[in-house]
Amino acid sequence: MINRYPLLSALVLSVILYSCSNFSYVTIPVLRPADITLPDHIQKLAVVNRSLPDDKNKAWNIIEGIITGEGIKADKIGSQMCIEGFRQTLMQSPRFQLVNSPINELHALGTGQMPPPLSWLQVESICQQSGADALVLLEVFDSDAQITTEAFEQQIKGPDGTMQKVPMFRANMRMVVKTAWRIYDPKTRRTWDEIRGDDFMNFTAEGSSPQVAINALIARREAINRTGRYAGGLYANRISPMWTNVSRGFYKKGNEALELAARKARTNDWKGAADIWKKEANNADPKIAGRAKYNMAVFCETEGRLDLAIEWARKSYTENNNKKARQYVSILTHQSNQNARAEEQMRSINGKE
Repeated sequence: MINRYPLLSALVLSVILYSCSNFSYVTIPVLRPADITLPDHIQKLAVVNRSLPDDKNKAWNIIEGIITGEGIKADKIGSQMCIEGFRQTLMQSPRFQLVNSPINELHALGTGQMPPPLSWLQVESICQQSGADALVLLEVFDSDAQITTEAFEQQIKGPDGTMQKVPMFRANMRMVVKTAWRIYDPKTRRTWDEIRGDDFMNFTAEGSSPQVAINALIARREAINRTGRYAGGLYANRISPMWTNVSRGFYKKGNEALELAARKARTNDWKGAADIWKKEANNADPKIAGRAKYNMAVFCETEGRLDLAIEWARKSYTENNNKKARQYVSILTHQSNQNARAEEQMRSINGKE
């Protein structure tokens, strides 16, 4: 079994308190599975930028950059940032190791069209030189900016001290980057992933006129770079399990015992809190009992015991009609399925056959 909480002994579960709510919140680290599952023999990855134009397409890329206002080589730099976003995100992966490729760039079409697959001789050569089990290629990188403006009114204090409405304008730039990726496996000579995607980020600015607002926007090249980095990170998340945090609420009010248990939880005395919740689960008041059972479900989830957490949450709903527990059962069941997928994807790392 994978250790779902490898840092739990050193990491204090953070509790966010809301004084006007019945709930306190605890943040729990969970391993989110990848969207796709790669074979166990793939553990070391090399990544190469193949989205750059060859000699036939260089002239058109320069003209396109001038026409669109993005500048010469804007997409080239953006694609490099996309690779960097992929690398930085994948370095956080508990599943894969990133190795350096002997080459960083390959030239293909340099347009929005997917190029033919790289030859297996080239794939094998790159993987052999880098020690990689598979090669990740950014096959396409293309950007497009869409700018719109809208009018609104802003209240400001006038010279006489009264509030006045002033017409203003907001410019929005939606930067879209089109990417395509492939993962080449030289051992099986199979392409495990081939996907195209459009990712975007929005940038806004305000001004006294539409043009002033547009001029205040971030430079297109910087917008391309940021969106490219973002897109690269998204693809790394697609192919690798990643640690993330989920927030769970537990009842802190109901009676003195629940309030005491909440204080114990706030000081990270979860066992002491659980002892109280387990006792209050038999309270004659069904509302108190339901809340205590719900809290026991949260406690069990923090310990990684999802089957027991589901059992407690189900009891809270079926025996005490705690409607929030019904939703929590669905959340826990989904999380259990996610954990099973992540465990399968981590099989090679954890030594399971």
